[in-house]
Amino acid sequence: MNKYCTLVIISVIILFISCENSITESDEIEENQILENKLYAYFDSLQVNTPVPGIVAGIWSPNKNLEWVQSFGYANLEEGIPMSSNLKFRIASNTKTMTNTILLQLCDEGKISLSDTLSQYLPDFPKSDSVTIQMLTDMTSGIREYMESPKINEWLSRDPGIYFPLDSLISFASSLKYYFSPGDGWHYSNTNTLIIQKIIQMITGNSLKHEMKTRLFEPIGLTKTEYLSSGVKIPIPHSQGYYSGDTTEKPLNLTEVYNISLTHGAGAAVSTIYELKTYVEHLVNGQYLSEEMHEHRLNHLVEPPEIPLPINYGTGWMEWESFYGHDGGFPGFTSLMVSNPKTNTTVIFWFNCQLTDYSVLDSFAKVYNILYSDNLSKYYHPNISTGNFQIHNNP
Repeated sequence: MNKYCTLVIISVIILFISCENSITESDEIEENQILENKLYAYFDSLQVNTPVPGIVAGIWSPNKNLEWVQSFGYANLEEGIPMSSNLKFRIASNTKTMTNTILLQLCDEGKISLSDTLSQYLPDFPKSDSVTIQMLTDMTSGIREYMESPKINEWLSRDPGIYFPLDSLISFASSLKYYFSPGDGWHYSNTNTLIIQKIIQMITGNSLKHEMKTRLFEPIGLTKTEYLSSGVKIPIPHSQGYYSGDTTEKPLNLTEVYNISLTHGAGAAVSTIYELKTYVEHLVNGQYLSEEMHEHRLNHLVEPPEIPLPINYGTGWMEWESFYGHDGGFPGFTSLMVSNPKTNTTVIFWFNCQLTDYSVLDSFAKVYNILYSDNLSKYYHPNISTGNFQIHNNP
C-alpha cells in the first residue's frame, strides 16, 4: 500500500470517528434540551395555573449534562417584582437535617450515643426511660407534636410575633398523650427535634446557632445560610411569602409575621438555592460524619405507615428512590432539598407560599418522572408533607 492510500484511509477513519462523536454530542444536546423544556413547562404551568406566586427550581445532574436553575412568577405580588434564584427563603424543616447532623457529630466524638435514653438528659419527661435518642431522630418515639397543644394558639392569639422559649415548647409537648408507646410506630413530630436541640445545647454548652455556624456552615464556605434564633425578620434579600394552608380571596402576606422561635432547631434556618445545593451534597456524601456513622444514616430507615409515597424516614432525613434530604413548610414558604449520592443528582425547589393543595413532594414526583421516565404520579397526594409548620388562625 503506498503512502497516498495510507493517508486516505487514516483520513476516512478520523472523519468517521469525528462524525460519530458529533452525532453522540448532538444526541446528548437534544436530550438535554428536551429535559430542560419539560422541566420548564412543568414549573411554568404550576405557577401560571395555580395560586402559587413564585417558584425557584434547580436540578443538577452531571450524568445527564444538566445544570438547570430557573425562576418563575413573582417574589413580591404587591410590587410586581419577579422571582429571583438569588433570594433567601425560610427552609423550615430542612433545618432538621442540620440539627440531627450535629447530634451525629457528637456521637462520633463519643459525647452521646444513639442508644442512650432520654432519661439521661431529660429525666422528668414522661416515659423518658423508654425513649432512645435514635427514636428521636427517626420519629419513632411516639412523643406528641407540640403544635397540637392548645397553648400554641393561646399564645399566638396574644401576639403572632411572640417569642416561644425552647423549654416552653418541650413542656407543652410533655403534657400531651403519646401517639403510641415508644418504638411501636412512626409519627412525624417536631418535638423530637426540639429535644435533640436541647440535648445538643446541654452537651456543648453552646447555642444551636453557634454549633450550626461553626460545624456546618463555615467549614464549607456558606455565608448566606443562617440559623435564626428568634424574631420575625428574614435577612435580605428575600422574597415575600404568602398563605398558610388554604388560599384566601386576597393573597395573605405572612413573610414576617410569626416569630421563628415557634420552630427552633426543627425549622429556623434560611438559605439560598445555591448554598442549599452545596450543603445537601456535603450532607449526602458523608462529608460531615465518620464513614461508620454516615453508613448508619444511609441504611437506618423506617417506612412511615401513614404516607402514601415511596418515602422512608431515617436519622433526621427522608429517603426517596436513593435521594436523601428533606422538605419543609412554614407560613409563606415551602421547599424541598434532596440529592442522590449514587448519581450526584441534586434537586432543590421552593415556593413562596404554603398551600396545602400544592405539595413539594408531589412536585418532586413530577420532576422524578421527567428525569427518569418513571411515572410516580400514582403516588399523587397533594396534602402530604413530612415537614410543615402550619398555622390556621392567621392574623
